[in-house]
Amino acid sequence: MTIAQNKHYTVVLDQPEGIGTAWVVRVYKKGLLFKKLISSDWFLDEDQARQFAESVVQSLQNGTDINALKNRKPGWTMCDTNRHQ
Repeated sequence: MTIAQNKHYTVVLDQPEGIGTAWVVRVYKKGLLFKKLISSDWFLDEDQARQFAESVVQSLQNGTDINALKNRKPGWTMCDTNRHQ
């Protein structure tokens, strides 16, 4: 399922068949006749995958450089907002 797309990028949330319950968030850069895979992140549940996909969409909409997404360290930690109160 495509979460968001604009003129340059597409963010896709998917649960591939035959892999069990893993969820995958992929970010593609659009080209003239093709799309290039920028990142692929795997999650064990849909909620985490959806939250990550939405955070990527927000970052791209805010003008974050795509290199920050390509060059980030592996893994993604969900922020517990109650910790900071």
